[in-house]
Amino acid sequence: MTGAMTLLLLLLTTQAPALAAEIVQPVMTTSVGSGPTAAVLDPDTGKVYVVSEDAARVVVLQDGRILRSRALSGVAAAPVLSADGSLLFVPDGVTDAVHALKSSTLETVWTIGVDQDPRNPVLNERRGQLYVPNTGSATVTVIDLATREVRATIAVGNLPWSVTMSTDGRRAYVSNATDGTISVIGTRDYRVLATIGVCAFPLRSIVNRSGSRLYVPCRDSGELAVVNTRKLRLKTRIPVGRQPTPPVLSPDGRRLYLSLEGEDAVAVVDARAQTLTARWPVGRRPFTAVLNPAGTALYVPNFTSGSTSVIDTGSGLTALTLLTGAGSRQVIGGPQLHVLSSQTGTLATFRDVAWRD
Repeated sequence: MTGAMTLLLLLLTTQAPALAAEIVQPVMTTSVGSGPTAAVLDPDTGKVYVVSEDAARVVVLQDGRILRSRALSGVAAAPVLSADGSLLFVPDGVTDAVHALKSSTLETVWTIGVDQDPRNPVLNERRGQLYVPNTGSATVTVIDLATREVRATIAVGNLPWSVTMSTDGRRAYVSNATDGTISVIGTRDYRVLATIGVCAFPLRSIVNRSGSRLYVPCRDSGELAVVNTRKLRLKTRIPVGRQPTPPVLSPDGRRLYLSLEGEDAVAVVDARAQTLTARWPVGRRPFTAVLNPAGTALYVPNFTSGSTSVIDTGSGLTALTLLTGAGSRQVIGGPQLHVLSSQTGTLATFRDVAWRD
């Protein structure tokens, strides 16, 4: 057994503090084209779908090898897979449309026009619909996936950057970045139920397991806003540090982790006490962190450092440093761990780096 594997088994089974960060090279680095911006994993097949706004291209990889690629008129991050994995939904910021591609071949199944500059769509699996925030027109388009029709176009706030679905699928929470608000949409009649002022430049939010709290990172004010979703009002704002990225919640719901892009650190928040409890140092300009399923290892891509920090969440120490390439921006977890890097235009693949329980 290698030294890296031994260290990771200790991390996962005993939560022993790491004594030093081991440097780990990828088993494979694959060129995916100029300026890749986002990726999505099909957990059933292990395929990774990478999109690039610069190259206006979709690339499919498996085991770090390119299976096929497809050029589109324009690509706007990020792609979404259908619930059964058969379709890949790609927003197109040039033609202001959403393309549904057959995931196995990347052939176009349908294209539906939406509003200006669509980005970051999200599925409402319970209702079989796709919610598409249109950043250039302050609207959200709802597409019915069964009928392939636009069900509604809903006016929200300025620069709607992302949509988060409630746990029961009955509400959609839209982060309006320029307005500093959350628009709450009822998914049965597509009405805006409330507009909640939260903070300066809210980004992608998450909900807790019970659906009672919405956690919103505030990029410009350096806070984590907490929304009471039953009363539809702001509960509190927790100062966390400069330029927080979207949070990740521990499996037991007790902790939130936010990469602080402006502080080269990860903020740890106690969800019950609603307080900042720690800052863990990482590399330069960390992007959104990802937890393994057990919650024992936190993966933080460091954009400027060209690395990914693997943190033991029990001790807060960096157990491994993965060499992932300049512009490391997204970690895609699974049996094989992948890291997307925009400046090198690569997908780095790793094995035995603590993802499994």
